[in-house]
Amino acid sequence: MIAVDLRPPEDVGAAAALRRARTLAITIAATAGLALLLGHAALETATVLTRRGLVRVDAELAALERPVAALRRLRQRQVALRQRLAVIAGLEAHRGGTLRLLDALAMAASARVSLAEVALADGRLRLTGTADDDQTIADFLSRLRGTGSLAALDLEEVARDDRGPRARRFVVTGRVEEER
Repeated sequence: MIAVDLRPPEDVGAAAALRRARTLAITIAATAGLALLLGHAALETATVLTRRGLVRVDAELAALERPVAALRRLRQRQVALRQRLAVIAGLEAHRGGTLRLLDALAMAASARVSLAEVALADGRLRLTGTADDDQTIADFLSRLRGTGSLAALDLEEVARDDRGPRARRFVVTGRVEEER
């Protein structure tokens, strides 16, 4: 088949220029579309890789936080133990009244006596507490006198307590004996 162009020569040049312009425009549009598609694919790939990296870093961080939390708890416990040791050292340094008083209270203690307040100032002791009945208070006082750590032990007040029909509230005062 033979193709014969019957257009005038002036129109042939304009048609060829139009075809070239169309081809160029299509090439530019296709290149831009391909560039956008490749850019989008690159961004998606980078996003997926970044998410994987973040998941890995989060897992490593979680693995590191457990020992750090354990170390933090150990340090807090160490501080608490040092404070307790300081209290014990202070009590041992003043081996007299306070330590003996605590020993005496521990020996005289009973499950039926509850001390609410123990105040020691200038060698004077004030105990406030509750007991099941009057006999329990009397037993507590006799055991406390028997330790020999307190002098002039007096029962200042005994009153009914609101905890029960037989519950009694009491106040005891005394003087801490000096170390011999």
